[in-house]
Amino acid sequence: METEMEMRALEATPLSSDLTPPIPPISVALHDKYLASHCTICFRRLSNPSSVTTTLDAYTISLMHSCSACSARVKYCSPNCYAADSNGHVSSGECGLFFLLRSTAEDSTDLRAALRLLHYFECLGILPSPKRHESSGRIGGLLVAGLVEIMEEAGELAERIREGATLMARARHTENFGDFPHEKVSVEEEMLWAVMLNGVEVEIGELGAVGVAVYGPWFSWFNHSCLPNACYRFDLSPHHEELQHEGSGSFKVFPASSGNQGSHVWKRWNFVDSSIVPGLCWFGPRIIIRSIKPLNKSEEVCITYMDLLQPKVMRHLDLWSRYHFICHCKRCCISPQMYIDFILNCDTRSLNCANSTSLNPPLWLLISWRKP
Repeated sequence: METEMEMRALEATPLSSDLTPPIPPISVALHDKYLASHCTICFRRLSNPSSVTTTLDAYTISLMHSCSACSARVKYCSPNCYAADSNGHVSSGECGLFFLLRSTAEDSTDLRAALRLLHYFECLGILPSPKRHESSGRIGGLLVAGLVEIMEEAGELAERIREGATLMARARHTENFGDFPHEKVSVEEEMLWAVMLNGVEVEIGELGAVGVAVYGPWFSWFNHSCLPNACYRFDLSPHHEELQHEGSGSFKVFPASSGNQGSHVWKRWNFVDSSIVPGLCWFGPRIIIRSIKPLNKSEEVCITYMDLLQPKVMRHLDLWSRYHFICHCKRCCISPQMYIDFILNCDTRSLNCANSTSLNPPLWLLISWRKP
């Protein structure tokens, strides 16, 4: 059984405080429609060709900052981004995946993120043996529990995972994929499932979601609540500036678990830096956790994984379809329901009744639900 992880406040913390430093991703993938217009590693928009002095300059820059092996599907905004990612891009099998999908319109975002994650864990040496007899609950601190049950159900999700993992294996030239008669799931399937469970949509300004990123335990151990006390935002690293390694002392939160796995994994990740792990996306979009309510010392810090302005039934359907769990937070379990849920559930015509003034919420409740 997997270890339950959570993050708690290190000390009493006021409203609107950053709880973490900027956290770099361990795997990123632009959505397909942004591959031609954005840097594949830092997610910044590429320079407008019209701003380049000559056509020759534009052509030269395009060749220097793109991957020729996959017909320039992957582009970079600077030599720094190219140097930081080009080897990992090729070694992960991403070029091979582009070749396999060259004649289809299928979106490859999750598959590319999973390939990069798999390559990164290979660099760390933490991938489990492909001949093991069962799936572990976590890999590198990332949750991968529940995959065996999903594959045994043989539903639509299982088919999607199996087909995606097969493409990943072919892209990586893994000739013996699926040849182990006793295995319940493959490493490729676990990595794809890890992206589905732990990946987060990177939203940038008016563009909205431009890609997917997977962050280590620094971020993935924050649990969900429909009544969160923290939120997160993205920060694109400045051009030509590499992220400096942050130690555990710069975090205002700490991990808590039912066993010793949490502290062990946390210590290991705090010693991970770009000099020993070339696959780490130091130029990728960083994520920062911020408090939206005052926190007490040792209070669990929770974020939300989905749109909170939905009725309870819709929230639970959303969480189950995407993450395969049901929320049991205070908002979901309280009776009578909170005012915000009453509004979301009721017919708006009923709010015009004569005694509607009795439904006015207290001021503190409106303030607590103000968008941060």
